[in-house]
Amino acid sequence: MFIPVILICYPVYVSPVPAIHRPSSLLKKSSTTPSSFEMHLMYTLGPDGKRVYTLDKVTADGEITKSAHPARFSPDDKYSRQRVTLKKRYNLLPTQQE
Repeated sequence: MFIPVILICYPVYVSPVPAIHRPSSLLKKSSTTPSSFEMHLMYTLGPDGKRVYTLDKVTADGEITKSAHPARFSPDDKYSRQRVTLKKRYNLLPTQQE
């Protein structure tokens, strides 16, 4: 017995606006709570050189803000051997200092 298979193709909508300009792309969706969004503390430097904290990814004048959170620390230093080799090559090790 032959059963015909019907394939249905749905059109895919592609937004004409790039993802960087869409406000929804600026928020990272949480994997634990699907209905909420994570907000990360960001900062930009003010006119006096001090940090101005905000939750926005881009300021009103178009400046991209920086993350106020420190980078992740990993005790597994993959590149320590290369770093020591370069310091030896350019005489930057503390034991090579006069």
